[in-house]
Amino acid sequence: MSARCLSCKKPLEVKKNGPYSGDFCSEYCFATHPRSTRHSTTPLWRAQRPKNSRREIDKILKRNHGILKAFKAWSHPGQTCSDIGGLQWLKSKGYDFDVHTHLGLHPDGATEIWCYDQGLRIFPGGGAHPI
Repeated sequence: MSARCLSCKKPLEVKKNGPYSGDFCSEYCFATHPRSTRHSTTPLWRAQRPKNSRREIDKILKRNHGILKAFKAWSHPGQTCSDIGGLQWLKSKGYDFDVHTHLGLHPDGATEIWCYDQGLRIFPGGGAHPI
């Protein structure tokens, strides 16, 4: 009994080298097969679970608040941390820049990101400073 392609059921003559070798006769059959890792039947909007739960958002806000408190203690008073230092530090601690309570624009052009009573000022040149 000869092996057959999983997609089109044609007999497989020679094993080919490549990502589709063994069970498929061509790259087309591999890409269009429903169980293929490259072809997903799940729409992208369903695959990426949105942060819509009130509990999830509250959990992220509390974590961001704690990280901003630690950022204030980490940076010295009056010091402006560089983009690599301050923002990278926030990112390494797990700060989620997409979730915050409110935004503000400072008169000097800096953006203020607030999470409850803790804030962060990001300057146009790339510096970050806790508020």
